[in-house]
Amino acid sequence: MVKVYCIDDKYKPSIIPSEHWLVEHNQYTIIHIGFAGKIHGCLLKELTIPSQCYPYEAFKLSRFAILQKDIPALIQLAMDCTKLSEVDVTRLLEQEEICAI
Repeated sequence: MVKVYCIDDKYKPSIIPSEHWLVEHNQYTIIHIGFAGKIHGCLLKELTIPSQCYPYEAFKLSRFAILQKDIPALIQLAMDCTKLSEVDVTRLLEQEEICAI
């Protein structure tokens, strides 16, 4: 699990109820990072997107900022979730433009 901070809660898909959506500046805990050819999102401990909101199933990583000291934990979580190497995960995280603070 990795702590992150929401930096972008804009453009909520209308199908997702507000009580299941992010709040800018709030802290969240990433519990899973999804992968389908590229990193496509993360699941949070504090919020879940209901199944009836398909195709929305996860939150974009670019909606979050992470403390520099927590980047190794994020890389490890991504490796555990995707079975990729550290090099591959690092490259994918860079493409997602997750903000380090």
